[in-house]
Amino acid sequence: MRAQREAREMGHGAVQVEHLLLGLFSDQDQIVDRVWADFGLTIEPVREMVRERLGVGPVSSPEGELPFSPTAKGALRSAYRFGMGEPGAEHMLIVLTARGEGGASVILRALGADPNRIRFETKKRAWPSSVPGPGSRGQVRGTIRKGLLDELDFGD
Repeated sequence: MRAQREAREMGHGAVQVEHLLLGLFSDQDQIVDRVWADFGLTIEPVREMVRERLGVGPVSSPEGELPFSPTAKGALRSAYRFGMGEPGAEHMLIVLTARGEGGASVILRALGADPNRIRFETKKRAWPSSVPGPGSRGQVRGTIRKGLLDELDFGD
């Protein structure tokens, strides 16, 4: 809903992955908020980058539900699968940063933040036991099904 509101306020006719990224700044998720703080990211510079990238649409906002672009739908589906039916903001952030060529990653890089580092820090905060420590063999433990992160092809 936050992504749709951002898209509507910019006069866009569909929700793009850039709007999904903006929606994560509005989320009161402690994990994602801490990751943003770690990287010194705030919503206003991201919003400006989205405006530069996508432009500003007509002054009148489209009525009704805004459709999601195919790329945004794909990201939502991936977050849904990754969250095992209950995706949180951390799932969405991981999915958006895994799509290295996508608009969200382009914006984060332009603001001086490495999407791979953001993804790593998000995983580390959300599932500390899933991130290999020094000298570990990288086994995924805890509540995350072994191999799930690999299936999403994050390219780490």
